[in-house]
Amino acid sequence: MIIGTPFKKSSRRVLLLGSGELGREIVFTLQRFGCEVTAASSYPEAPAQQTAQKSITADLTNSEQLLQIIHQEKPDIIFTEIEYIAYDALLKAEKTGLSRVIPSAHAVETAIHREKTRRLAAEELCLVTSAYEFASSCDELLSVIKNKIGYPCIVKPMTSFSGKGQSIVSTEEEVASSWDRAQNEPLVHHPRVIVESFLEFDYEITLLAVRHELPTGEYVVDFCDPIGQVQHNGNYHESWQPSDISAKALERAHTFSSLIVNRLGGVGLFGVEFFVRGEEVWFSEISSRPHDTGLVTLCSQYQSEFELHVRAALGFPIDVQLREPGASHVIASQIEAEDVVYDNLAAALSYPKTSVHLFGKPKSMINRRMGISLANGQTTDEARFTAKKAAQSVIIRKAR
Repeated sequence: MIIGTPFKKSSRRVLLLGSGELGREIVFTLQRFGCEVTAASSYPEAPAQQTAQKSITADLTNSEQLLQIIHQEKPDIIFTEIEYIAYDALLKAEKTGLSRVIPSAHAVETAIHREKTRRLAAEELCLVTSAYEFASSCDELLSVIKNKIGYPCIVKPMTSFSGKGQSIVSTEEEVASSWDRAQNEPLVHHPRVIVESFLEFDYEITLLAVRHELPTGEYVVDFCDPIGQVQHNGNYHESWQPSDISAKALERAHTFSSLIVNRLGGVGLFGVEFFVRGEEVWFSEISSRPHDTGLVTLCSQYQSEFELHVRAALGFPIDVQLREPGASHVIASQIEAEDVVYDNLAAALSYPKTSVHLFGKPKSMINRRMGISLANGQTTDEARFTAKKAAQSVIIRKAR
């Protein structure tokens, strides 16, 4: 692919839909390759909007508004960073040749929709998953739990992210509240929910899979080393790479990932999540973009997940090699404020092989991810310890 000059006729124009911290890293990578980036967000002054050449604030779930933006900006390529988008507009833009969607409009739409993803994985591709059912009302939810899934189980909205709207249901008395939470929490309402059996597993991993085109025209899928993770209330809290996993379990995860990534198609990076117990592996979910647990690759790999995603989109060579064991740890806010400052950064950065990334989010909320610490070490245990100490050193308080 030929790269031009931003704001010139030759410019390679990119539209980013969603402008959070993951999008910010995508912007940085695109700009290093000389692309002109417009970052669109549902709220102003989002992290990626602060760094892109141009920014737009709009309702990205509105098909008419999104198509208007695409016609206005005339992007060569569209990247997505959020789940709540008017997918029919993306499909139309791709079908009519207005823009190329990464990885593809079909992949983006399928990956966010839990029913489509689960039916594709379990029923079409025969991947191993937890038992599941769908429900369109609270009464139907109660019925499928009592008669098919059993307690405990997990109730999830059809479209959500970072654990929003999810509940663990252990008794019949909790069913109604789980239904209400799944219906009310997500930004985009969907009349159905998915209920999954509760698995007893040892740990979770994220497998970053990069689908890209070789000079021969052949499409291949390459894998980064597996990423271990800890979640709090469904939210990523820390991650490390590489994660310990048996050779047999990793082989199964590679096989499952190849099947679903190739079925979704397109080019780019996918984050595939698995539950693991011994050598058993269960497919959980897939994202069609860089994954939050993959932030660790900013320090652990020669090419981060963001660079891999962009390189695949632009048709450039990729390298998934691990550089050094690394870890990331969330810097979470414990206050609500319209303006915050970050203190004690010198102490955080005094730890060896450590860096701190502050996202620049315009508003602070309780437990909101405001930044991360990154650390390398001879082992992942060493890196995790250092990343945690650095993250805990950062003090977030209201600006005076």
